[in-house]
Amino acid sequence: MIPLADNDPDFVVAFTAETRNPWGIGVQKGNAELLGELNGALDTVIADGRLAKVWSTWMPDLAFPLAK
Repeated sequence: MIPLADNDPDFVVAFTAETRNPWGIGVQKGNAELLGELNGALDTVIADGRLAKVWSTWMPDLAFPLAK
């Protein structure tokens, strides 16, 4: 998210945590239903191109990581 702070004066980064993972979604251990819903939603927006479109709108300076 750091590049967003450079491009949007209303966006302020409160803190960062080094994880070595560029992106992530936290799901409570054992919550397979929520995990399945999130994975399904991500699969859908990746497949139909909506994620790439939103990415290019809001993070145009970052390469889309799922480009074919």
